[in-house]
Amino acid sequence: MPRPVFCKNRQKGRVAFKKDDRPITKIVRNKWYPFNVQKIKRGVNNPTKLRRGLTPGTVVVLLTGPYRGRRVVYLKQLKQSGLLLVTGPFAVNGVPLRRVGQRFVIITSTKIDLSKVTGIDKVEDDYFKRPKVSKKATEKPKLPEEKKQTQLNIDNQILSIVEKEELMKVYLSAYFTIVPGQPPHAIKF
Repeated sequence: MPRPVFCKNRQKGRVAFKKDDRPITKIVRNKWYPFNVQKIKRGVNNPTKLRRGLTPGTVVVLLTGPYRGRRVVYLKQLKQSGLLLVTGPFAVNGVPLRRVGQRFVIITSTKIDLSKVTGIDKVEDDYFKRPKVSKKATEKPKLPEEKKQTQLNIDNQILSIVEKEELMKVYLSAYFTIVPGQPPHAIKF
């Protein structure tokens, strides 16, 4: 068996370690490789930039998850995680209040005026935390009444705006599809 060829310049590829003075939110150590330290994103010092064209009220198309292909209304960007808060409304296309990554949406030019909608500020990342359930519990935990009221409150306000605009309810309830023979690069969203 041939012997491995050693690199002549042993320092090649190595970079001097530079200490970062910024606060780190969390350090994760791998269970099997404790020397493999992973730094979790700094939420305060490095907030997620919002994509161009995303303003509250913009209709976006979901690309992944159980609601892929659905048109939903973008409400705001969540502070801690940087994810987008979107809703269907639930009565129109069955999409509840959800967090979605910016990469997984198509931004459309359709917009809805959300200036009069209240209650969006109450929804943050803590809203989506699941309550701890014991392992012995066999029945599925039900959605808390407070979350139902928040969903209804926001959706009813948006639904009243949607119904005023012609064909908007039909537009939101329809799936996004590309017809065979239609070039995707030529579509104007």
